[in-house]
Amino acid sequence: DVEEKSLNALLGAADLEQPAEMKEDSTGIRKKFSGFFRRPPQERRELLNEIFPEVDMEPLSSSLSMEIADLMIENAIGGVSIPLGVAPNFVINGSHYIVPMAVEEPSVIA
Repeated sequence: DVEEKSLNALLGAADLEQPAEMKEDSTGIRKKFSGFFRRPPQERRELLNEIFPEVDMEPLSSSLSMEIADLMIENAIGGVSIPLGVAPNFVINGSHYIVPMAVEEPSVIA
């Protein structure tokens, strides 16, 4: 099913909202993300997998196939690949969030 493979299904809002026990310990989560940008990509994915075990990180390692792109949008002719990162320090209405961002500008996530 294409929906299961889409980025939205992989990193949907329901998957990114932290469980209640993590909201209570936002300091502990922040400590885990200390120096996150210095870690190799595999370590970053492992940390995210520890926090969000229900999210399959494997599809994030590969590009979107033309077959899937064609099913997702009308008149697909290809795709572009830009880095996908996370901004780990968003606090919204007192709750800590880890927000995925697909951008080409490093300072946006930093």
